[in-house]
Amino acid sequence: MMPPLRARSRSWTVNIFTAAAIAIGSTGPACAQSLNWAVCGGPLGSSSVMDLAYDANGDLFVGGYVAAGALDIDPGTDTLFVQSGGTSSSLLAKYTANGELLWAHVFGDTLLQRIHAVAPDGQGGVVVAGLYTTPFDIDPGPGTWMMTVSPGSLWNTTFLARFDANGALQWALSLGAAWAYVVPSEVAVDNSGNLILFGSFDNNIGSGVDMDPGPAVHTLVSQEEDTFVAKYSPSGAYLWAFTLGGVEDFEHGNCLACDGSGNVYVGLEARSMGIDADPGPGQYLVDAVNTRKHMLLASYEPGGAFRWAFTVGVSQISSAVVPLDITVDDNDDVIVSGYATGTDIDFDPSADTTSIDQSPGMAIFLAKYSAAGALVWCNELESTGTNFNRGWSLDCTPGNDIVLAGEFTGDSLDADPSPGHFPLYRIGGIGDSFAALYTAGGGLINAFNISSSSHASPFAVASGNGGALAMGGHFEGTDFDPEPWATGPTYDAGNNGYYLTVYKDLATSIQLVAPLTGGLSIVPNPGDGRGPVRVTSPGGLAEVSTWSMNGTLVRAIPAAGGSVMIDPSGLAPGLYLIRAVTRTGALLSEKLVIEGER
Repeated sequence: MMPPLRARSRSWTVNIFTAAAIAIGSTGPACAQSLNWAVCGGPLGSSSVMDLAYDANGDLFVGGYVAAGALDIDPGTDTLFVQSGGTSSSLLAKYTANGELLWAHVFGDTLLQRIHAVAPDGQGGVVVAGLYTTPFDIDPGPGTWMMTVSPGSLWNTTFLARFDANGALQWALSLGAAWAYVVPSEVAVDNSGNLILFGSFDNNIGSGVDMDPGPAVHTLVSQEEDTFVAKYSPSGAYLWAFTLGGVEDFEHGNCLACDGSGNVYVGLEARSMGIDADPGPGQYLVDAVNTRKHMLLASYEPGGAFRWAFTVGVSQISSAVVPLDITVDDNDDVIVSGYATGTDIDFDPSADTTSIDQSPGMAIFLAKYSAAGALVWCNELESTGTNFNRGWSLDCTPGNDIVLAGEFTGDSLDADPSPGHFPLYRIGGIGDSFAALYTAGGGLINAFNISSSSHASPFAVASGNGGALAMGGHFEGTDFDPEPWATGPTYDAGNNGYYLTVYKDLATSIQLVAPLTGGLSIVPNPGDGRGPVRVTSPGGLAEVSTWSMNGTLVRAIPAAGGSVMIDPSGLAPGLYLIRAVTRTGALLSEKLVIEGER
């Protein structure tokens, strides 16, 4: 195999750029979230970021897949084009916080290989999990390490591999069997360096899947499609594994997290009655009523012993509660997000009730539970229009703020779950990616959205040092703009285009857009803080809000005509931002100065 790919040619590519913050102005485009660097492109076929993770040094690991068309993955002045030799090949890359490409690997054969999950190993290296359909060499160095498939295997096989800080392969293992498919969703590394793998499998007419890569045999057998949890040592030796699922088909293992004590938390899409969540000699049954999709959250000790479990869902036709990601903060509180559809969906496993409603369509939920599984709070992000929304990915900052990346298809999404409003208006023809930052108590700090002419889906988000935020996924259509509030390149995709965007501190940004023709009129400006201020727009106004320049919402009022009067009483002297939403859904912004008494 070739050595790790490194940037080498000195030429500029339009696919990659670095942008700095653009100052707030009264007439030009303004900054919502300062883009630090990005990798975007639309080669033929399908390419995507699937997972992101920062290590303790602030370096960023990126896992996903690329198609046959060439994609430049170096955000600097160098170029490094990668592409698949088949339908799709796995892509693994490591960047510094400022976007310097340290190394990258592309591996695969003539068909399909994809990385689904990455996790820093605590020593500058990374553990990856993915799937493949045909044998391939996973070693990027001069050696060979073939990933094989079982005789008679017709579906996906899972690979689990570890690379050191320089990208050299340490070891790899495969999980598969004849007539079976095994699909990984998440991998985590605990404080002892052990690896926990979570995913879904179905052995079909086969006799099960051996989860032990060594000479011993530890077979898991599915009833239909079930989930599995497996733990391996830092060197890849088998420690333990068990199944989690019931008699119904299509039970998916979606998300996994590990706390500082090594306890494991999993979230899955369950459809069966009488699921035994206890893998030991005991029994703890949980239900998904009427075969409707229920969220099943469960926790296990480092040795695999059962701690707690519960389901969230309702029995209504077409109802669903699906967890898509889970993370744990420094207090070992558990945060989960996904989507829900139905009425009176109670997220509280106790005798109390905390319900959300979304029917028809799909609402994004964001919920927090204690380490013991008790509900702390639950929020719903409301949306207008056709709502097929998803909370795809989560992470926590060092201060235990919560970062959420998701997708919404409605006309707008209110990122603020409180009685206040922070509407994000759809840019794309179908749907937008968004990122939002919340306090540990669930209060909104800031949010923004990006898209193309069609849609953008963010499958991964990661919080870095100094408030940095990385988001990645894929987009379709033309004019994908990672910084729609500033002047910069846009990108086109023939099918699913790859995008990786890294932003500066989300907590200190203000969401603005360029004024429409005719602008936003504020009279008087400056104001004296005593008399009213009139805000006018030729396009008509639906809502007007006042913001401090550090991004804090001061007040918001509805509007019904072309102008609205703002009462500035209580505003301290200084600079403010007036943010207006027109009746057509456009955003306008203008500065307002409040002077002190003379």
